[in-house]
Amino acid sequence: MSKAAEEMKVFAENLKKGSSASFDGSWMKRGRISMIGFVSAIGMYTNKVIGIDVRCKYCQTCKGKGTEELPCKLGPKCGINHRGSSGAMEPKGAVSIINKLAQKGIKITEYLGDGDSKAFSLVKSTFGDDIKKLECVNHVAKRMGKRLQERKKTTKGLGGKGGLTIEACKKIQAYYHWIITSSDGDADRMSRRVDALYKHISSSDSKPDHDLCEAQYCKYASEKLERDQLMGKRKGKKKKMPPMKYRHEAPHFHIPADQMEKVKDIFEDLSRKELLSKVAHGKTQNSNECFNSTVWNLLPKNGFASRTLVEFAVYMAICQFNEGRRPILEILSSLGVPLGDGLKKYCHGADELRVTKRKVETADGSRKKKKKKMAAEKKATAKDYSPGGH
Repeated sequence: MSKAAEEMKVFAENLKKGSSASFDGSWMKRGRISMIGFVSAIGMYTNKVIGIDVRCKYCQTCKGKGTEELPCKLGPKCGINHRGSSGAMEPKGAVSIINKLAQKGIKITEYLGDGDSKAFSLVKSTFGDDIKKLECVNHVAKRMGKRLQERKKTTKGLGGKGGLTIEACKKIQAYYHWIITSSDGDADRMSRRVDALYKHISSSDSKPDHDLCEAQYCKYASEKLERDQLMGKRKGKKKKMPPMKYRHEAPHFHIPADQMEKVKDIFEDLSRKELLSKVAHGKTQNSNECFNSTVWNLLPKNGFASRTLVEFAVYMAICQFNEGRRPILEILSSLGVPLGDGLKKYCHGADELRVTKRKVETADGSRKKKKKKMAAEKKATAKDYSPGGH
């Protein structure tokens, strides 16, 4: 972990900018009523764990009843290092990590977190305006789908065939996510594209509104551009142009304007440049979620574990996440455990397989194949479980 922190420090110095990290908390029990959890910090541009803070509010010796008058028998080794709610573990853990990194000469200037304002509120009150808040692209994109679905539940007249259905909400969310990730970090362009998305969806044959649409993505705008070019060539001729072939109906995605008017404020709020500038980096918390999964794969959540055991699992996960399985061999060797050829071969092979899989997943065309496969499976499942199908 110290090695990863130094790598990020060198990276930031080469770019002549501050260090950026994504923070996320994870608990052993869902619902934020867990007795133990941890906070991780991962470098945004190195994708390695640079900070960790395990927090626990239970001790098997004193059962949490230790006081200043009657302290725990373990003294400073008491398992409790957190007082307060489980939800407060993330804000306090983030502050602790930032302080530890500062002691190593690493100054965090950008904090990437989810929509939970509690964690960053404590960071801001502790460090002031020296740290800038960034938003996770995935979390911001989910706001669109979630708010549209909530509005659909509370407002009459939304939904029906060709209307704002659940599937339509998910499709709009996907388009919004694409706008964020494909605009090259330009907040003005993102905002303009969100406006174009709203006008495109609410357009009809009687009232088309595609002035903001880009011809390479909108078939109506593309056809109109071709007509305008043809009109320029026919300048001075009286021959009339044929009507537009594009129709605002299935299979094209459009929703009646009266329904779209009821959700216009959601589009306006999520097209604010102030918000979109916070996701211009195009980064997510996927690395943190992946690390959390690595920890709980080593230590399943279906049983109780002490702080010592969780810390052991967390640090083993850091070795595996940052450097692969080879550091595990070094740990076992330092403990005097004899290493067989089979174990060495397994660890080296697992690391090579991990790299190979990643290359295949990011190769051109592999994502398209995966999407086609998922769509085909979804279609087959829908047919199998259709009403009256059996």
